[in-house]
Amino acid sequence: MPALSAGVAERLILAVRFSLGPLSYLAPRFTGRVMLLPAGRNDAMPYLVRLFGIRDLALGVGALLAPQPTRQRILRYSAVIDAADAVAAVFAGTRGDIPVAASVEAALAGSVGAGLGLIAGALEVRVPTWWRAGFRSRRALK
Repeated sequence: MPALSAGVAERLILAVRFSLGPLSYLAPRFTGRVMLLPAGRNDAMPYLVRLFGIRDLALGVGALLAPQPTRQRILRYSAVIDAADAVAAVFAGTRGDIPVAASVEAALAGSVGAGLGLIAGALEVRVPTWWRAGFRSRRALK
């Protein structure tokens, strides 16, 4: 199975942020239904979904506009936020605050987002050319 590169993970997480963010902000009731959250149970749900949406959009814009290595740092921080979302979804589902199906869906989405953020935020280890040249010359001496 091929490995998921940091570049592909970054494009995936940004695609989600730039699609789910604006959708959540502009159409919170629709997004709430997609997230399996019943709007009738909580009149504040559209407001909370909008908060989620603008946060997702801000994380995407911040990562997109930031230079390296700041971009990688933002992606790693956003992975922590997504992991916290997953934990919150589990708590909400076990307490009965949201339906179990919504809890499972949100926990999976947060976990995938956290994984993508960690992969996308992985620091590339580059060996300096002087090190490689020195290593080759030492090897040639043996």
